[in-house]
Amino acid sequence: MPDLQTVALWGPTSSGKTAFLSQLYFQHSDEWNVFPTQDSLAFLEIVRPFTEKNSFPKATAVGTIQRVAYTFQNKKTGREFALVVEDRPGEESEVLSDEGKKRFNDALGLVLLFDAEKDLRLLERQIEQTLAKLNVAADRGPKKDDRPFAICLSKADLRIRSADDLQRAVERPREFVLEKISRDIVLWVDKFCSNYEFFPVSSIGVRLRHGVIEPIVFYDEALGLRMGSGGQPINLLRPFAWLFDRINAPGK
Repeated sequence: MPDLQTVALWGPTSSGKTAFLSQLYFQHSDEWNVFPTQDSLAFLEIVRPFTEKNSFPKATAVGTIQRVAYTFQNKKTGREFALVVEDRPGEESEVLSDEGKKRFNDALGLVLLFDAEKDLRLLERQIEQTLAKLNVAADRGPKKDDRPFAICLSKADLRIRSADDLQRAVERPREFVLEKISRDIVLWVDKFCSNYEFFPVSSIGVRLRHGVIEPIVFYDEALGLRMGSGGQPINLLRPFAWLFDRINAPGK
């Protein structure tokens, strides 16, 4: 197993962290194999209904920490890397305790996961406060954080309404995200970070049939959210592949 590279995952309440992490393992990729480790087995058992019953995993309870560690192997090149994150409640990302700030500042790269349907002003404040707290805790002052930040627009399927939208989300992810978020979010990220990229992601995806986009999520007779068939997740692995390319770049 390769040396573990620690990546931290930030996301406010209902940003989709648990579903995102579960689908990384349960969905098959043409490019990557994803293998569990001992640390991730308990987490995978908790979220298994997500695939077996087409239901969504429950939000991570306050005070709960699920350590998730995967080994990734590129099917073509054989290249391997490891991912270790801790799935924590969204409230902890929003509040950021001293321990949380240390954990994020010790990571080699960060994934910021935010909800496509979130009120943009609230989201701006959450991102600004998080980056400012990390800056102060690390005593960086005016110096930008040069670690790689993968900034992900989660639940991107809710913003994909046409085949052209889907194509742009996959082929021009930065352009797609910048059209959906406010300029202030970009300015706050650029103020504190020097190495970042934007990705639209969806753990469930959409279904494209006869050139028409069809939603996958629906309500069952008990008004519970369910996931239909035929959808392909969008850009699940790309943020991590991008992060590890930069973490392992020459000179790092």
